[in-house]
Amino acid sequence: MEIGGFGTALVFRYQNGLNVSLGERSLLEHGILPWVMGRVPFHRFAVLEDRCFGCGACIALCPVDVLSLTSKMVYVDEPNCTHCRLCIPSCPVFALKLERSG
Repeated sequence: MEIGGFGTALVFRYQNGLNVSLGERSLLEHGILPWVMGRVPFHRFAVLEDRCFGCGACIALCPVDVLSLTSKMVYVDEPNCTHCRLCIPSCPVFALKLERSG
């Protein structure tokens, strides 16, 4: 636990090194995600299988641990993805994207 500011803001290190406030930590631990991480309506997160070579750079950045590496391929647990898009810039081959569904 780190204390920031003038002792007014408590900051905790959460999963994957994510720094969250006391209130955000409570929300994450109870399965209620902050509004900033809301899902984008009518979109789905996709991994382009013809591009991904399984380097795993994206996995460390996922705040909700929905990315997994299996047989040199990254897979996403789409229903639990928050569409935060933190992982997208980490991919060296541009294999991650948020695309319109249906």
